[in-house]
Amino acid sequence: MTLETKNSHPRRQHAHKPNGVEGDIRCPYCGQPITRQDFEKIRSRIEAEERARISEAEQALREKLAREQQQAITKAQAEVEKAKKDAAAQVERAKRDAASREAAIRQQATKAATVALAPRIAEAVAAERKQAFAEKLRLNEQLENMKREIERSRAFELGESGELDLLTTLTQQFSAVGDKISRVPKGRNGPDILHDIVVSGSVIGRIIYDSKNHKKWQSAFTRRLRQNMIDHGADHGILSTAAFPSNARQIFLRDGVVVAAPGRVVVLAELLRRQIVQMHALRLTNQSRIEKTAELYAFITSDRFTHLFEQLGALTDQMIELDAKETSAHQTTWKRRSELVRGVQRLNAEFIGEVERITGTGAGESES
Repeated sequence: MTLETKNSHPRRQHAHKPNGVEGDIRCPYCGQPITRQDFEKIRSRIEAEERARISEAEQALREKLAREQQQAITKAQAEVEKAKKDAAAQVERAKRDAASREAAIRQQATKAATVALAPRIAEAVAAERKQAFAEKLRLNEQLENMKREIERSRAFELGESGELDLLTTLTQQFSAVGDKISRVPKGRNGPDILHDIVVSGSVIGRIIYDSKNHKKWQSAFTRRLRQNMIDHGADHGILSTAAFPSNARQIFLRDGVVVAAPGRVVVLAELLRRQIVQMHALRLTNQSRIEKTAELYAFITSDRFTHLFEQLGALTDQMIELDAKETSAHQTTWKRRSELVRGVQRLNAEFIGEVERITGTGAGESES
């Protein structure tokens, strides 16, 4: 506005001399003619008042903007924290759900196996069922690596692959309980493998094993192993072979020796070891031991044992398949969780970028 405009400001109490005016200069407050000197004084005062009013308005605007910026920052931080908490809660729920499903599946599988199998079989495989799937994978991988390394570096000492497989399997199964598994060196008379059962630091019994990788059955296999049982003071002898006499079962007795397919040797070893431990604890006489051994042999060569073993194999295959499905499901969950975390990080970056844009502290902003 110009100072010549009438009534541009509220009328104020003022005084000036109307005489000696120069031209048509009038007071902006009352409209009366005034001198140039008075006019300049009034104008200076009006400008000072305008500056003060503008400064006050600017200060009020700055304070308002600062409050709004602080509110925006606080709100953005709260939303970021909420997003983080929601994501963490979702991850925790996923973990709990996965753990609950795993526990329920294992409980159901264990219950089904317990109902379907006889008590002795259930006890023999209980340790295997209780092992965690991840631990089994890790041990299997280590054993495979060990086997490959041994086969490469000491192939001339380790003999046939079937014997090596049996040695590795028995070591994996029984070393953890303190038993001693050793291999009879090539060229020395005796069985392929000695299995000493150890309880409280003392050897209480022995099982010996022969592994034959022949395509044709030979009766001399069992005769030699029976003699080895006598020479080495063994309680039991197991011949692992894929070649059987005509019309023979997968498990049968010959010359006082148990003959079995390779896939059934470990379960048989579990049963025979358990019998040795129980008879030792009961302090049975030699006659009682002979009777109990005959009874056990009759059981493991019966149709009932064959049926139970087939059920065991079927359930084991189902458990392996179930473990594989669980692994696949876990991988899907982990992939989805990774996507959610990346989404949270992206939103967090957007929040921060928007706040920096508002406050003028972003990388592309220059300070005023």
